[in-house]
Amino acid sequence: MKKTLTIAMVLFVAYATAAFYFSGEITTFKVKSKETVLAEDNLRGYADVDLPRPEDVSVTGGQVELNGWLFVNRKNRRCGVILHHGHAANRNGMLKYAKLFWPRGCHLLMFDARHHGQSAGTFATWGVRERDDLVIVADWFAKRTGLPHEKIGLFGASMGAAIVLQAAPLTPDFAFVAADSPFRDLDSILKYRGSTLYGKAPILALYPAASWIAGLRGNFRTEDASPLSAAPHIEIPVFMTHVKDDDAIPFTHSEEVFAAIGHNRKTLHLVDKGGHCGLIKTNPTLYAAWMDDFLKKFAPEF
Repeated sequence: MKKTLTIAMVLFVAYATAAFYFSGEITTFKVKSKETVLAEDNLRGYADVDLPRPEDVSVTGGQVELNGWLFVNRKNRRCGVILHHGHAANRNGMLKYAKLFWPRGCHLLMFDARHHGQSAGTFATWGVRERDDLVIVADWFAKRTGLPHEKIGLFGASMGAAIVLQAAPLTPDFAFVAADSPFRDLDSILKYRGSTLYGKAPILALYPAASWIAGLRGNFRTEDASPLSAAPHIEIPVFMTHVKDDDAIPFTHSEEVFAAIGHNRKTLHLVDKGGHCGLIKTNPTLYAAWMDDFLKKFAPEF
């Protein structure tokens, strides 16, 4: 009996230790440096995408200081776009998307999400708190540029795409929301990624405890990070794109979110190859054409 209890205790401690470790991978994960993110896109900085020196800005969102760049467009066609980066990245990861909006004369705002880049925050919550941060940032952007909400669009890639979709129901008077390769909900994508890396059985066994611990540490519920749940409540036009050979987030996640959006002012574009959020690099001309068509149809003021 004593031996059995000892073995049980050892197994419990091992399980708890593993669950705590994986909870950190959910909410206190290591983030990439500016240099790493730029190198992934073969860029040296904003000058490589024909952007001028930005204004460094700081906005307090949800008691967390968020730092970013404001690019003031001298063409000033009275439009603006806020670009939200993906998991473990930073504002530099959104530079490659500037070509979609800067030539139009739009002001641009790129910022580091909480727990990323130069922003504060110990814990990431994948949209549960970040969607509120984004609303605060968007209000600041509107006041700073003098733009009405209906002249501002939200754009996100990967985790950033999931966040802007979750924020969209909170910004019903904005011009549009655009999402490149979002996940449908946090629980499903973490199980998928974990199973890919470590095997399905171990992750299915560990995930309930890991997500619970992550929720305790970050004061949120993983099940609340869900673009799929937000989709029926989105009232503004929606642009979505996804690459079918994406090995980070299956394209079916975008299909499910798209189907759940309750209006017809929406577009979803799928391509066969390009990798995760890769279309903007492999075929920027096609990407720009799709965005042009979308804006002409649903946001002509852009």
